[in-house]
Amino acid sequence: KLFYLQFPEPLLKALNNCETDAEVEKAGVEWSINQCKDLIKNGHQCLHYYTMGQVKIITEIARGVL
Repeated sequence: KLFYLQFPEPLLKALNNCETDAEVEKAGVEWSINQCKDLIKNGHQCLHYYTMGQVKIITEIARGVL
Protein backbone atom coordinates (compact mmCIF):
# COMPACT_ATOMS: atom_id res chain seq x y z
CA LYS A 1 0.00 0.00 0.00
CA LEU A 2 1.30 3.41 -0.88
CA PHE A 3 -1.16 5.33 1.24
CA TYR A 4 -3.56 4.29 3.96
CA LEU A 5 -5.91 6.13 6.28
CA GLN A 6 -7.82 4.64 9.15
CA PHE A 7 -10.69 6.77 10.46
CA PRO A 8 -12.10 6.27 13.95
CA GLU A 9 -15.42 4.42 13.64
CA PRO A 10 -17.57 7.25 15.13
CA LEU A 11 -16.07 9.74 12.66
CA LEU A 12 -16.60 7.35 9.77
CA LYS A 13 -20.26 6.94 10.74
CA ALA A 14 -20.72 10.71 10.96
CA LEU A 15 -19.14 11.20 7.53
CA ASN A 16 -21.17 8.40 5.97
CA ASN A 17 -24.37 10.08 7.17
CA CYS A 18 -23.49 13.27 5.31
CA GLU A 19 -25.23 14.00 2.03
CA THR A 20 -23.39 17.15 0.95
CA ASP A 21 -19.85 18.50 1.01
CA ALA A 22 -21.02 21.17 3.45
CA GLU A 23 -22.23 18.48 5.85
CA VAL A 24 -18.91 16.65 5.57
CA GLU A 25 -17.07 19.89 6.34
CA LYS A 26 -19.28 20.59 9.35
CA ALA A 27 -18.82 17.05 10.70
CA GLY A 28 -15.05 17.34 10.27
CA VAL A 29 -14.90 20.70 12.00
CA GLU A 30 -17.00 19.45 14.92
CA TRP A 31 -14.86 16.31 15.24
CA SER A 32 -11.67 18.39 15.16
CA ILE A 33 -12.92 20.82 17.81
CA ASN A 34 -13.87 17.96 20.14
CA GLN A 35 -10.56 16.19 19.53
CA CYS A 36 -8.58 19.37 20.28
CA LYS A 37 -10.57 20.02 23.46
CA ASP A 38 -9.87 16.45 24.58
CA LEU A 39 -6.15 16.83 23.87
CA ILE A 40 -6.02 20.04 25.93
CA LYS A 41 -8.05 18.46 28.74
CA ASN A 42 -5.51 15.64 28.85
CA GLY A 43 -2.51 17.91 29.26
CA HIS A 44 -1.38 18.75 25.74
CA GLN A 45 -0.24 22.37 25.85
CA CYS A 46 0.41 22.98 22.18
CA LEU A 47 -1.60 22.09 19.09
CA HIS A 48 -0.27 22.52 15.58
CA TYR A 49 -2.60 22.82 12.60
CA TYR A 50 -1.77 22.26 8.96
CA THR A 51 -3.98 24.59 6.96
CA MET A 52 -3.60 22.78 3.62
CA GLY A 53 -4.91 26.01 2.09
CA GLN A 54 -8.08 25.87 4.22
CA VAL A 55 -7.46 28.81 6.54
CA LYS A 56 -11.19 29.44 7.06
CA ILE A 57 -11.72 25.92 8.41
CA ILE A 58 -8.69 26.05 10.72
CA THR A 59 -9.83 29.44 12.02
CA GLU A 60 -13.25 27.95 12.77
CA ILE A 61 -11.65 25.04 14.62
CA ALA A 62 -9.32 27.29 16.63
CA ARG A 63 -12.21 29.56 17.64
CA GLY A 64 -14.27 26.54 18.63
CA VAL A 65 -11.50 25.28 20.88
CA LEU A 66 -11.14 28.56 22.80
